[in-house]
Amino acid sequence: MDIQPISLLVHYFCIFAGTINGEASFVKVNSTVNWTDAQSHCRDVYTDLATIESTADVNAVRNKAWIGLHDDLENSWRWSLNDSSFYGQGETTFRNWYANEPDNLYGQQYCVALLSGSPYNGTWDDRECDDILNFVCYNGKFIRIIHNIFDGLHKKCFFATIVKTSIIRSLFFLNEHNTY
Repeated sequence: MDIQPISLLVHYFCIFAGTINGEASFVKVNSTVNWTDAQSHCRDVYTDLATIESTADVNAVRNKAWIGLHDDLENSWRWSLNDSSFYGQGETTFRNWYANEPDNLYGQQYCVALLSGSPYNGTWDDRECDDILNFVCYNGKFIRIIHNIFDGLHKKCFFATIVKTSIIRSLFFLNEHNTY
């Protein structure tokens, strides 16, 4: 097998960004840390802190834990994963606050935890970011690399493998800067 420069290699792939099997993958980490340390761990090992895009995601998590929503101090709640290409229409605006939340109690609540059990049932609470909680990582955004097959004049794609988005971005960066 000849190894070709990445500029040619990338040319021979179809790329599909999406979730695995149409669903996000949530990973509950059995460790208690503050929100910032949870975010760092999730970004190092997975994709980011959990992004909750729907009621189905709330049901999938079902644990009291940090999620990726935070207040960016401009009175605007944002998801930790800040890549707009990651989200479908309406997914960045989904909210599931518990009654009378967010309340920014004592003026220091800039991070969000998903609450479990009755009466909370997966609703959200703004918390101080230094609180120590379990956390849930999101490992749902991958890019499927699909090989092109040329059959006469027709190009067909088939599934080959799944790799993390960051790897593909690195390949495109190398390709653009001719540093392969």
